[in-house]
Amino acid sequence: MAAFGSLLLSLLMVAVDGLSHSNSAAWIVLGGVLRAVTVYVRAYGLRIGLGLAVRGEPAPSPTAMTVAVVGESDTRWGAVPIVARLAELAASDELVVVYGSDEPQLPRLDANVLLVGLRDRLPRHSVVALRVGRETGGRLAGLFGEFVEAGAVAIAVAHNADVRGVAAELSSYLHADRVLTVSYTREVGARVDEVWNRLTDTGP
Repeated sequence: MAAFGSLLLSLLMVAVDGLSHSNSAAWIVLGGVLRAVTVYVRAYGLRIGLGLAVRGEPAPSPTAMTVAVVGESDTRWGAVPIVARLAELAASDELVVVYGSDEPQLPRLDANVLLVGLRDRLPRHSVVALRVGRETGGRLAGLFGEFVEAGAVAIAVAHNADVRGVAAELSSYLHADRVLTVSYTREVGARVDEVWNRLTDTGP
């Protein structure tokens, strides 16, 4: 295509020169074509690479520290879309998931649907899960900080009654930028709602 374009431009200049019997007209046409290409490249945010106009890579955005809260009841029917949304967050943010269970006894961690699903979706990430409670969340916060520093996606599995306290403890210790809830309904699918954001929190 590049060779064809250069040949076509040369033929255009020869044709204009032949019709107008003037080199000036051919050079004016060439200048007009180059000007049009410049305007097109700037208008569409392209860059020149290997002689071709290609879309430039966007500048990387700063990484956010995100705490996402998920309920076990939502993963019963919507495990796949919820895991997909969490994987999207993990691809751009440092992510800690607080997973609340309504069951009297917490399930085995190696069978946790989020742990298995995220490991499948994020093969290049380490995904770890730990059981935490309201009384142990503070002591384990430092360990979750180490997971985040190592680039892992960490899941804190807690009883549903302890989820808010655990999420607050972890978001405070990790200096989270935002806290989200990820829920599922059959009508909407996986839904992400922001419940707190450091930039918009004005404090007391």
